Amino acid sequence: MIHDKQRIARMAEELISDFLRYGCTDMDLKILEREDLYIISISAYCKGVKGREVEKIRKLLNQPRNPQMEEYFWSLSGDSDLDTEFSLLGIMSDEVELKYDEKSSRLSIKLTRGK
Repeated sequence: MIHDKQRIARMAEELISDFLRYGCTDMDLKILEREDLYIISISAYCKGVKGREVEKIRKLLNQPRNPQMEEYFWSLSGDSDLDTEFSLLGIMSDEVELKYDEKSSRLSIKLTRGK
């Protein structure tokens, strides 16, 4: 259980770092723990992120969860580029939801991970 919470904290940290690298501001982060899952949600104003980049992020995040690869990839995180980081977050998530409002430049990502 402690290991699960450490992973959730690292996933949240990774999302914050990725959003900062994109120049996002005014971030809101929320972590919910339920009986059988965790939900990590982040939302921010990301003026530097446009249509093609949003679709690229969506594609990278929509990797199937792969518990066997989590340990290996996690050891590589931190010094990688954004593509690798978003792919890692996708591999560690059971469900991913991404929304982007072009009018307000608001990017929202919700990751769900079962326990």
